[in-house]
This record gives sequence, C-alpha cells and structure tokens, in this order.
Amino acid sequence: MKTLRTAAALLLALTVVVGISACASTAGSPTGGTIGASDDYAGLPEGLDGLPQNPSGDPQLYWLKNGAQIAITLWGSSTCPPIVESLTPTSANAFTAVQAPLPAKPCTRDLVPHTTVFKTPSDTTTSSDVTIVLDGTSLTLPGRS
Repeated sequence: MKTLRTAAALLLALTVVVGISACASTAGSPTGGTIGASDDYAGLPEGLDGLPQNPSGDPQLYWLKNGAQIAITLWGSSTCPPIVESLTPTSANAFTAVQAPLPAKPCTRDLVPHTTVFKTPSDTTTSSDVTIVLDGTSLTLPGRS
C-alpha cells in the first residue's frame, strides 16, 4: 500500500513538472514565456569587432548566425556591466527586455560595450523588423534581407 501511494505521488509530481515545462518557452521555441540569454560577454558581438565604437552609449541590436540569434549590446561600466537578463515576447517580432540590476558597489566611469545573446524564437520572422523595448525605449532591429 505504501509503495502504491509513493508511486502515485511520484506520478503526480512528474505530471506537474511536465505540465509546467510544456507551458514555458525556451530559447529558440515559439513565442510564449520568458527567453533567457544563451551567451553574455564583454565587448561587441563576436565576429563584429570592426564595428565603429558607439560614443553615444545607445543600445545596439544585431542579428547573429544568419538570424538564429539576436544580440543586444549595452554600453556602461566595465566593472558593473549592463546585462540584459531576459526577453519576453509580446508578439512574434516584438519583445520586452529586462535588464539585470546593477550591483550595489562602486563602478568605474568608463563606457564599454557588453553583449547579451538570445536564440531567436522559431516563430520570429527574421526578414521583418524586430522591436525590443528596453527600459521604456523602443529599439528596432531591421529585418534581414
């Protein structure tokens, strides 16, 4: 009897986990839940090192790997880099970006790039513009031609 109850409890727990997993969206999957970063590093997007520096410090968006990834480059302190924590789809080609909180410590006053990379959801049309809202500012990543 005890074994039967244990098996039933495990089956119920497994059903709940599978059900929750089915509702969540992962990077590269169709629009749904929050998308976590697949990579995060100091500097401009890898392979785009020849880009001009951005003295204004405005966020920059890039397609990487033939549209398989979206890169967001933010500019800020090298000791307290601005990092995009996640993207939440609002439609197939629109997202809201959430920036990670900055640490509560002194930061250098330099202005350097920091890039966060996300897998492009499968229902995002890379030939159309993508809109990403970051801190209330709407940014546009032009569609790939």
